Amino acid sequence: MTNRLYCTFVEEQDINDVISGLIADYEILFGKIFVLGSKNKNYSKTLLTYNIDTANLKEDTVFPDTINVHRKKETNTLYTINALNSVVLHEYGRVNPNYQIEWENYKNCLLLSKHDKLIIIPTFLKEIVEV
Repeated sequence: MTNRLYCTFVEEQDINDVISGLIADYEILFGKIFVLGSKNKNYSKTLLTYNIDTANLKEDTVFPDTINVHRKKETNTLYTINALNSVVLHEYGRVNPNYQIEWENYKNCLLLSKHDKLIIIPTFLKEIVEV
């Protein structure tokens, strides 16, 4: 089994349709899709996070507007690998593979990187959809 955590970005009005599509296209592991809202009023997308077994994908493509993310369980931080370098640059001023990230600074956030710039999206749990 190859377990991957994905995050799909959706508009509020499309949540039910996207969840139906995810259930049809993927075997959702652990039977849960987490619906997260953004505390940032300038960011309107809703985030759907879920685990799938990529070894049993029905299709070779990832669902639209979806990225592979990782999770720091202790702080419930979602992040991309590229965002880690941006966090280190943001906190330390240069890339350092030995730098210890202060995860508490990013509690309940999604960390993204765009052109080496750190994007921090504070999140909150709206609901858990059982599938």
